[in-house]
Amino acid sequence: MTLSTKLFHLDRILFSSFRRLRLQLLGVNVGKNVCLGKGIKVFKDDTSTIKVGDNCELSEFISLYAIKGGEIKLNKSVKINNHSSLFSRGGKILIDEGTTISSNCGINTEKSKVKIGKNTSIAPKVDIMDRDHVFSKKNVLIKKQGHISKPVEIMDGCWLGVKVTVLKGVKIGKGSVIGANSVVTKNIPSYSVAVGAPAKVIKKR
Repeated sequence: MTLSTKLFHLDRILFSSFRRLRLQLLGVNVGKNVCLGKGIKVFKDDTSTIKVGDNCELSEFISLYAIKGGEIKLNKSVKINNHSSLFSRGGKILIDEGTTISSNCGINTEKSKVKIGKNTSIAPKVDIMDRDHVFSKKNVLIKKQGHISKPVEIMDGCWLGVKVTVLKGVKIGKGSVIGANSVVTKNIPSYSVAVGAPAKVIKKR
């Protein structure tokens, strides 16, 4: 084990309890044996909930943001790596046990729901969102036309490669693999391998 790795783990041991208390004071429900890195940002209003389950690991500079009745729930043994962000504006984000979210990922929900199943692996720089802009009116600026939201579900045991984008209303079936840089716009059946923009199934596992 290198010196930098030893210092990293020492930092977690010495300061995790302090960070746990800080999150609790900010209204986060924190479970047992949770490992917390430095620089975690939390914003939560009184109508919203954030819950971190037992044995979770949140690395450095993660953002947890819940407003307007939003909900973020991490079940046990979820791992979220550096610089990833979870934003819930009136919707729900549920990440089930044993799932890993790698660095620089973004999960966004507004009024609907993003659900990620058990033991799924999300590679770096993946974006998952339950909404798109409305742009049907030519005489109104797109940014003033609001959004349309539909739920997203990624089932158990999936693997999403680097820089995958998952758009609103999509269901990715159990055990599926989505290749790097793909854009998922439609449902993917279970145990499929899909690639491309838009993502298309190229074979079954």
